[in-house]
Amino acid sequence: MSEPALAIENLGAMSTDQGWRILRGEARLSLGCLQALLRRTNLPVELVGFNEGLALLRAQVGGFIKVEGVVRPAATKDGHLALQIVQIKALGLPVTALAARFLDDALSGKPGIAAASAEHVVLDLAALLSALGLELPPLHSAVIVNGRLALSFASAADD
Repeated sequence: MSEPALAIENLGAMSTDQGWRILRGEARLSLGCLQALLRRTNLPVELVGFNEGLALLRAQVGGFIKVEGVVRPAATKDGHLALQIVQIKALGLPVTALAARFLDDALSGKPGIAAASAEHVVLDLAALLSALGLELPPLHSAVIVNGRLALSFASAADD
């Protein structure tokens, strides 16, 4: 039997007037699950695949320039999901410095984006999922393992 697209383990949660408060838990998301979630955002980015702990991304800029990026997920000190930029290429050439300006212009101020620079894009998962009635604790760890994005959440009381 194959593993489900979304596997959740060690979940601790409680019901609130607004939805659910997640206290702790671990989630493993398949490539297909993440692709489906990404399609629901307004970000013009496609998740292509995973390779050796890295995520491979693709985007169209200006409707005709293909941009490819490689990022490494990690948890920040304040519990957000950082996508550390390993490489960005346009037309097959490295363009990390140019991409920094594009990322800052395209992403700054967008809901769920905590920061964007040449080094990383930081996602506030709690802000992104609050519209679904989910309240998340800080992200404790984020890694790609066995072709899945593994996220671990823990409240301060669980540390």
